[in-house]
Amino acid sequence: MNLIKVISFVVFLIAFGFGGQWEETDRIDLPQGFSLRRFVRDYSGDLYLLGTNAVYKIDRRGKEISLVSDAAITVLIPTQRHGTLLVKDNGELIGLGQDIAQGKLPAVVTSNLIDGTAFEDSQQLYIVLLYHNRLAVYKNGVEQGVLPVQSRLLALIPRADYLDSQTPFFTATDNQISLWQGSDMTHPANYRGQNWINSKSYVSGLAAAPGGQLFLATPESVYVYDHQGNRQDAIGNNRRPSFGEVRTASTSDTIYIYDRNSNQILVYVRRNRLSAAAGPVTLEKNQPNPLESYTDIEFALTEPLEIRLVVYNLIGGPVKVLAQGSYNRGRYQLRWDGKDDGGKPLPNGVYFYRLESKKGVRIRQLIVMR
Repeated sequence: MNLIKVISFVVFLIAFGFGGQWEETDRIDLPQGFSLRRFVRDYSGDLYLLGTNAVYKIDRRGKEISLVSDAAITVLIPTQRHGTLLVKDNGELIGLGQDIAQGKLPAVVTSNLIDGTAFEDSQQLYIVLLYHNRLAVYKNGVEQGVLPVQSRLLALIPRADYLDSQTPFFTATDNQISLWQGSDMTHPANYRGQNWINSKSYVSGLAAAPGGQLFLATPESVYVYDHQGNRQDAIGNNRRPSFGEVRTASTSDTIYIYDRNSNQILVYVRRNRLSAAAGPVTLEKNQPNPLESYTDIEFALTEPLEIRLVVYNLIGGPVKVLAQGSYNRGRYQLRWDGKDDGGKPLPNGVYFYRLESKKGVRIRQLIVMR
């Protein structure tokens, strides 16, 4: 192979992600014959798939698929405290987690609805809906305001404070990404948008990560941008163009990409997070700690393993099984609400969570303080 061919080959690898910061760690098969419209990842790590006539759930390991609803669902909205919300065609909200205060939006809100998302403060849930020509914000089923915008895609930064006028959100048309700032979600009409990123290809998916990174999916690649709009990396598709939607995990280290050709969801993990693991298994400190309403527990595997992750009380009694079974190589983040296996809130105090596998045991301490 001559020098020119070697250089061309290296450039090809870099351009298509094989020399970049991301590594494919798993592929999740969608149900046979299922036509995906949208998918979301909820805060517990499960995936929800919206099809033409059904909603399916795939557990955080990508192993088990179950039918959630065969009703006419318009959009899926992941929330921190209420699980994933299903918005029916008539405006009814179905909460797959805890009950919600207002169980219905005005029926008119589902007309020309494209997508939806949500953010939460300490007490309130705000639902943000994107239409063909506007963005609307609802609190307790009451419209807070409308922002005129022509867009197909919407991305909010997970867990960000959208009652702060400095917190941006993003929209996308066919090949242009806009950044919106200068107001808060209680006064959406006061936002001001600016052209932020221009894509040479059609934008098929858009997602933001907690650190402010933006993931822009085109049929041939997913491009990673930092919070200032500088491109950091590209995750390539070495098959014919087929990438669709992209979703992030609760951290900036794992993303999920829908591949139309294979009808699979591809899982990519940032390489340096896997290589930084202390041996084949890493168990991180939970955040937040102490636990008030919930806490996130993250672990990483550098090889496929059978694992068991359990919370124990101070005298060594198991109170909650968080994860059990076969997990692929990758990083996982689980959300726990401080309840035992019977659904009862645990009393305040000190607890331990223990991750067991054939590669050893990892133990961390956490505090419940409501």
